[in-house]
Amino acid sequence: MNKPTFHPWPNPTCPVCSKFFVARKRYEKDRKPHQRYCSKKCYWSRPRMDLGEARDRQSIAVNKWRLKNKDRNRASQRKRSDQWNKNNPDKRKSSLQLQGAVRSGKILKPDSCSECGKKATGHGLQGHHEDHAKPLEVIWLCAKCHKHLHAIVMGDRFINMKRVGLR
Repeated sequence: MNKPTFHPWPNPTCPVCSKFFVARKRYEKDRKPHQRYCSKKCYWSRPRMDLGEARDRQSIAVNKWRLKNKDRNRASQRKRSDQWNKNNPDKRKSSLQLQGAVRSGKILKPDSCSECGKKATGHGLQGHHEDHAKPLEVIWLCAKCHKHLHAIVMGDRFINMKRVGLR
């Protein structure tokens, strides 16, 4: 005896070519994305959003989530900050000393990045400590150069740790 055919959703038609077809899975949640189309050809020729639109949708969703979970985010950020301060007392101390020196006028921030020469606006320049034992000796870098410098330093550290067998 043949099994009766069933239609898991109201209109079992292909969204691309509008052709009627019989679905293989009973429930929509069990179906894979390509099973919403009558053929692989229709699946691959379906209209897709471009990368910019996908990023916009994602950023909208992330911003909604951040607004919805503002207190939770603030608490977790505070927890991470406190943990970092606890684990890095020498870095925290040198950072606070540098901030105090800049506020009091002992140290003047330059107008541009010492690496790429890009003019900085607002809080655009960051002080990089080569040695945290000397808190007032810093290299002033834009965020991009500072991030790049740390990526290089951390990359070397990671490679050395691999060589020694720590990772």
